[in-house]
Amino acid sequence: MIVALDQGLSGTGWALFEDGVLQDCGNLYPPKDIEDWLIRSEEFSAKIVDFFGQIKTGSTFLMEQPAYHGSDAGQTVARSGSLVRLCYFSGMLHGYLRGEGYRIISVPVMKWKGQLPKAVVEKRIYRVLEKQGIPLKPKSHAIDAIGIGMWHEGDF
Repeated sequence: MIVALDQGLSGTGWALFEDGVLQDCGNLYPPKDIEDWLIRSEEFSAKIVDFFGQIKTGSTFLMEQPAYHGSDAGQTVARSGSLVRLCYFSGMLHGYLRGEGYRIISVPVMKWKGQLPKAVVEKRIYRVLEKQGIPLKPKSHAIDAIGIGMWHEGDF
């Protein structure tokens, strides 16, 4: 069993693969009533681990590795502190999942999709899903989670 994650503090996309085939996907969202991002990170990490509690120990989680991007948008994100918060949250989630006995593989963005724009990534994913007869039309972070899983399975 493979679970691919595109984790973020505004939402985390997930995609579940079994025997190389996408089984399900979706998005999880953090509690909105917690202002402090450190506490929200802890609560959201625990929520994600609880959500996947039925997945057998020893399964593999693919987590997108946070990265700095030198573009204007990437520099704006870095200056805002969002990249630091994402790294912190990703590390915390990694620790929670490892503590439950899951295997973690960190997947660099440049490895799975390079510099492809979001629109190109979406078209590729929808094309593969259509070819496989999977009627899902994922949204938001789930799209990247599916892409990470497809890359791992050699389909992207």
